[in-house]
Amino acid sequence: MMRKEYQNLKNKISSFLNEHLYESKEKAQTYLRTTQFIAAILGLIIILYCYGFELSDDLRDITFKSLDYIFAVFFFCFVIRWLYSFERIEFIKTHKTEAIIMLVVFINGFSSIFFANNTLQNLFRDLGFPDYLELYRLFVSIFMALLLLFEFIRLGSLITRLKVKPSVSLTLGFLILILAGTGLLMLPAMTTEEGGMYWLDALFTATSASCITGLIVVDTGTFFTTKGQVVIMILIQLGGIGIVAFAGFFSNFLRSGIGIQQQLLMKDTLGTDSLQDSYQLLRQVFIITFSLEAIIGVLIFFSWPEEVMFNDLQQKLFFTLFHTISAFCNAGFTFYGDSLATGILKEAYLLHIVIGIAIFLGAMGFATITEVFSIEKLRDRMKNPWKDWKISTKIAVYTHSLLLIVGAIFIFLIEYKNGLNGFNTMEKIIASFFQSVNRTSGFNSVDISLFGNSTLIVIIILMFIGGNSGSFSGGIKTSTFYLITVSVFESIRGRKKITIGNRYIPKELVFKALSIFFFASSANLLGIFILNLTDPNLDFVGLLFEQVSAFATVGYSLGITDQLSELGKSWIILSMFIGRVGTLTFALALATRESTENFKYPKANLMIG
Repeated sequence: MMRKEYQNLKNKISSFLNEHLYESKEKAQTYLRTTQFIAAILGLIIILYCYGFELSDDLRDITFKSLDYIFAVFFFCFVIRWLYSFERIEFIKTHKTEAIIMLVVFINGFSSIFFANNTLQNLFRDLGFPDYLELYRLFVSIFMALLLLFEFIRLGSLITRLKVKPSVSLTLGFLILILAGTGLLMLPAMTTEEGGMYWLDALFTATSASCITGLIVVDTGTFFTTKGQVVIMILIQLGGIGIVAFAGFFSNFLRSGIGIQQQLLMKDTLGTDSLQDSYQLLRQVFIITFSLEAIIGVLIFFSWPEEVMFNDLQQKLFFTLFHTISAFCNAGFTFYGDSLATGILKEAYLLHIVIGIAIFLGAMGFATITEVFSIEKLRDRMKNPWKDWKISTKIAVYTHSLLLIVGAIFIFLIEYKNGLNGFNTMEKIIASFFQSVNRTSGFNSVDISLFGNSTLIVIIILMFIGGNSGSFSGGIKTSTFYLITVSVFESIRGRKKITIGNRYIPKELVFKALSIFFFASSANLLGIFILNLTDPNLDFVGLLFEQVSAFATVGYSLGITDQLSELGKSWIILSMFIGRVGTLTFALALATRESTENFKYPKANLMIG
């Protein structure tokens, strides 16, 4: 009886609220969006002020207390959104994470503002954390960051309703990430140098991190503070997984849905065969990435040589996390000036092997990893042994592995008594494989400036090809290289149709591969020409190596990056951006262009060769 009366009372209250709020819903939503956007901007400014500048403890405490009022605005906006939702129980279910955050925010803010009793801070202190104040500030910052993320994703979902081409969305996404990273790295607290970082160097570093390249103009380990290193690590992770994947994930997370245009963009970005595959793979991208990074992180943690001295466990964990993300995302950033060819790390072969495996997997591609390693696929192949990999997976795995082996053999044979002199045979084999797998990343365990020109040419070719489609790597991709190679041999044999594994390859794919190859070759030739104009004092082979490394987003260098002129650095910045975004954008432009010609011109015969 009581339950029935409660249900009737709840229905009456709900009906009353819905009746009186219906007419003002549209106007209220407009006010809410404006209020939340202003609060988000203010919260962002406060967070940047707290972490971007060196503040006294009193000023920092006052600044963090001001966040309580920003939290209060978000809380009341959430309550109003809940009231205007009309399906209020369903609203809470679909916004569980945000609701939990708001509950914690309300309890802490209410006690702090009205009773001057900070609940969370007291909780950390009572739990026995010695640095409870800093832990509380970090906790508050994470909460604010989550709220800001929710707000900007909502704003992004409104922007995506505009009729913008997928390629434009991709380009703008990376531009925003790079510019945001540049601004953050220029803040005084991000570097050990007084006055902050020079804008061009900050832009170079932010572009290199966002485009997961690894070329540097300053030493990451000594020039940046821990805050600056965290910013670089976040840029690598965001740039690696891709703005598209993050936007799609959080749009789905916030129940705002993913539009057809976004699914088309994810399809080409992730290297899937259909829109349905891209939507399913989107969730798996995060599971694969963070699961593999967790496993690799544990292996790297226990692979550090005992001779490597860390200040404490916290520093060792941070070093491990940074190098895990950098390796798996094929970024090549490290805290050591000479990469892994530094001191004791030069002989840390177990660490080399773990990082090499991480780089290899990161360059394999999300679709390929899912096809090969997912539990569902493995179970399906065990039940149905006759089932085989997709033709795209076969090409990716075999070509990716073959390039690794061929590259290692060339490096081993050419540099046996040169760049690898002083190593025993097993060490030379490991070093050869490590340098070969790093055709998609910028780590190195030996000084590659000691390599001969023949070896450097081999590495340049490997960098130009890059890794698999839908991976963290750059270059023209292994599938493009494979398709062009097969089409050349088929043409020599006089065959008009290209078949791979009893599958016919449409001529449109061949034309697309040739177009990407031509685009990449032209961009690199132009780059070499420009660098020789801007930096004529530097070695030609070094400039050639630098250009291809930048375009292929590898990060290998012969040590001339910081010697480039400002014009040279500016061109390398553009090359990294074009290499990361341009090739895919170019491919998207080809993929989305439809032919409307329903007629044929007379056939022309040209003399070729």
